[in-house]
Amino acid sequence: MMAATKILIVEDDGIIAEDISENLTRLGYERTAIAYDGRSAVDMALEMRPDIVLMDIKLRGDLDGIQAAEQIRRRVRAPIVYLTANAEPDTLQRAKTTEPFGYLLKPYKAQELRTTIEMALSKSQMEERLRESERQFASTLRDLGDAVITADACGAVTFMNPAAEKLTQWSAGEARGRGVEEVFQIVGAGDAAAAVSPAREALAQGRSMDLPDEVLLKTRSGGLIAAIGSATPVHGETGGVAGVAIVFRDMTGHKQMEEKLRHSQKMEAVGRLASAVAHDFSNLLSVIRGHTTRILEETGDKHLLHRASQIRKATERAISLTHQLLMVSRKPANEPKIFDLRDAVGDLCELLRSIISSRIDLKLSVPEEPALIRADPGQIEQVLMNLALNARDSMAHGGTLTVEVGYRLLGEPLISRSTTVLPGDYVLLAVSDTGSGMDPATLERIFEPFFTTKEKGKGTGLGLTAVNTIVDDCDAGMMVESAPGAGSRFTIYFPRQTGQEYAAAAQA
Repeated sequence: MMAATKILIVEDDGIIAEDISENLTRLGYERTAIAYDGRSAVDMALEMRPDIVLMDIKLRGDLDGIQAAEQIRRRVRAPIVYLTANAEPDTLQRAKTTEPFGYLLKPYKAQELRTTIEMALSKSQMEERLRESERQFASTLRDLGDAVITADACGAVTFMNPAAEKLTQWSAGEARGRGVEEVFQIVGAGDAAAAVSPAREALAQGRSMDLPDEVLLKTRSGGLIAAIGSATPVHGETGGVAGVAIVFRDMTGHKQMEEKLRHSQKMEAVGRLASAVAHDFSNLLSVIRGHTTRILEETGDKHLLHRASQIRKATERAISLTHQLLMVSRKPANEPKIFDLRDAVGDLCELLRSIISSRIDLKLSVPEEPALIRADPGQIEQVLMNLALNARDSMAHGGTLTVEVGYRLLGEPLISRSTTVLPGDYVLLAVSDTGSGMDPATLERIFEPFFTTKEKGKGTGLGLTAVNTIVDDCDAGMMVESAPGAGSRFTIYFPRQTGQEYAAAAQA
């Protein structure tokens, strides 16, 4: 071991330098080199990469021993041992900044030199093993699929792996030193209020804390992600809590799949129910409507006429509801084709102008270039009509209804509680209003069958369910933005079709 150890001696007195070299040879160290000034010491250290440097503090030239040691320390990972006759407090304080592995005052005994060298080498090897262990640990954390954030005992972020950077949209450099609640910000699922930080709870209580099920991770840009994970305290050498580690993963896609499965199961149940009763129910309603019509035609009793009229109105609504129920619960046979969304929207907006109130201003915005999508034109008309009529109903006292067609090239996914729109090229259909808007609790349920906020008898709760079904059939995605008093905006992202696809479809 001694023979393989490379030692650099830095001493401007040639006699002393040779004496140190001879002592080292007698002690069994054979590979030594001598530098007589600070500049030479730095150059020789870069060339020979010594295992240890024996450095005199007082050196001739523009670099003293401490300055030379600092440069070597920055470029070569070699332990420094100072050999000097100078023990002034200021000099010792300066020397400490280079984190030396030993400090011997002249004159020293050969055995003291040997002990100091061996202790310095041992300490250096231990530190190198620790650094390697830390590198491996950091590499493992970086390569983990799960996101990891660590913070110190004060809650300041110390580390983030790439998965955590991606989910939170914070870079590790920007996040380091910030409060963990700012970087790992969670909010309640029902509102925007910040939830209790599991990291702070883990630090305070000294035990692991799971991330609550009904919370969402708020990204730096304001997006929301469904996440699961936990915060675990990190204990120091004395047993106290020295920090916290948060391990979490994005469950948005999983949650959305669960929601779609529940919705599918619910619609399947509705479909079975509708199929089982619709035929007989429609027959019964037809009988009621027929007898009611005869009463209206044959009686002259005003009271009976009024009651019969109300029965017929209720019967007509029941028949309409039965038809809507069947339409939603059974997947219709659609005929998708590539067409220009601008034309369909333009034609339908002319019809809408005659339906909506004169107190509502209808605005249409379409691009100059074709907006080609693949869908069933009849279903797209149904989507636009349902969204427009819902918007009209939310503006009882007037307002503005805006229908927009546009394009959007997504470089990153759009994520909401119920939908993820993947990166890609899209044609947009957006319907927005200046109406009453919706609170978060309502937003959670708008696509549920039979859920409606309209007055009794004015809504079936199937319109948006049908819209959602059609959007799914088109392999499109829909984002909903709304807040009480701030209106609502429904934006549908249709995969954009090319002119070549349109031409090929036209020739087929």
